[in-house]
Amino acid sequence: MAQTDNSEEELVRFFDLVPDMACIASADGSLKRINKAWEDVLGFSKEELLAMPFLDLIHPDDRDKTMEEVKKQIDGGWTKGFINRYRCKDGSWRWLEWMATPAVDKAFLYAVARDITGRKQMEDSLRRTEEGLEAVTVAAQDAILMMDPQENICFWNPAAQRILGYRSEEVIGRNLHQLLAPEHFRKAFEATYPEFRRTGNGAAIGKTLELMAIRKDGAEIVIELSLSSVLREDGWHAVGILRDITARKQVEETNRRQLHELQVFYQGAIGREERILELKNEVAKLKKELGRS
Repeated sequence: MAQTDNSEEELVRFFDLVPDMACIASADGSLKRINKAWEDVLGFSKEELLAMPFLDLIHPDDRDKTMEEVKKQIDGGWTKGFINRYRCKDGSWRWLEWMATPAVDKAFLYAVARDITGRKQMEDSLRRTEEGLEAVTVAAQDAILMMDPQENICFWNPAAQRILGYRSEEVIGRNLHQLLAPEHFRKAFEATYPEFRRTGNGAAIGKTLELMAIRKDGAEIVIELSLSSVLREDGWHAVGILRDITARKQVEETNRRQLHELQVFYQGAIGREERILELKNEVAKLKKELGRS
C-alpha cells in the first residue's frame, strides 16, 4: 500500500511539472486526471474541471471536429497538431494544440495540450496586416513590384499589369531587368547589383529616378521609379513603385516646343518693330532735309 501511495504521489508530482496541459480522459468524455496547468490556463479549479464533461469546455464550432478526433484515437490512432478552443472561467477562449494517444485497452486517452493563444493572435494580426497591405497594393494606381536576391520578380500588383501589360502569372519568377529594362540600362545595373545584394544599399535606393521601361507590346515608356530595400529570410529584396509618366513627358515636350516657338516669334516681332522704328526715323530725317532745301 505504501508503494502504491508513493507511486501515486510521484505521478501527481510528474503531472504538475509538465508546463503544458496534461490529462487522462475516458472515452465517454470525462476528465479523470489533470495537472495544475489546466487550472492556470482556464481558471477553473481542479474540482470544477473534473466534475464536467470536457465537451462542455469546447467551443461550439469545434465540438464536431473534436469528437471526430476522439473517435480516431479510440480506434487506435494518434493525434498530433490538432487545434481547438477551450472556454475559460471568465468566458474567454483559449486556443489549444493537442497531442494524444489511446491507452492499450482504449478505455482512456492520454493527452497534452499547449496554449497557443498568443501564437494565434500573432498569426491573426499578421493575416490582417497582410490583408490590409494587399488591399493597398490592389487599390494603388502605381505599379508595385518586388525583386528577390536572384533578380526575379516575386510581387506584381494589378497596376503593374495595367501599366506594363503582363499578368502576374506571366512575370513571377522571371528576371526583372531582362524583361523590363532596355538593354542600355542593364550594364549599369549589373555593376551596382552585387553591392545591393550584399548590403541592401545602392546609389538608387531611397531615390526617385526617371528611366525607360519596355511594355509587353514592345513599346518603351518613360517611368518614374522609387526604390527601397527590405531584408527577408533569403536576403535583400528590392521594392519598386513605378509610375508611367509618358503622357506627362509628352505634354512637357509639347509645352517646351511651343514656348520655343513663341520665343522665336517674339524675338522676330521685336526685330520687326525695331526695323519699323528705324525706317520711321529715316523718313523723318529725309523730310527734315527736304524741308531745308
